[in-house]
Amino acid sequence: MSGRESQRLRIASRLRSSQRGALYVFDEPSTGLHPLDVATLAGVFGRLLDAGATIIVIDHDLDLLAAADHLIDMGPGGGPDGGRIVAAGTPEDVARDPGSVTGPWLAGHLGLPGGAGAVTGAGAAGGVTGAGAARRVMSSSVLRRGLITTCT
Repeated sequence: MSGRESQRLRIASRLRSSQRGALYVFDEPSTGLHPLDVATLAGVFGRLLDAGATIIVIDHDLDLLAAADHLIDMGPGGGPDGGRIVAAGTPEDVARDPGSVTGPWLAGHLGLPGGAGAVTGAGAAGGVTGAGAARRVMSSSVLRRGLITTCT
């Protein structure tokens, strides 16, 4: 069993009890997951939140970003070109923020005007493609007690 599978089993076992005061930090939990499994993961996060937990997620999956209560978009680039908060707020706030590299992709995912659409290996708008797109669309989500926050 992989480390991620083991982690998911531990989370599932904790869903049966109160999570008041518990804080979970997930670093790219969607990595390697099929899109349908990402939806399941978001459901598990929802159950943890309903049980009173606070969740922080560092990820770039647009479904997880769109499900967040609060986003913190870090950038403007990756590595030495990043490290600053370029946008923060609801997914819609970040999607509309002109300083956010993540914003146009998230806007497209949310069906908002001016959206760039989904990130794909072929990538289109703005020349953001392949692995570069994944790095540039890294976001972080913070989940409150019932709040999910994702950092990009």
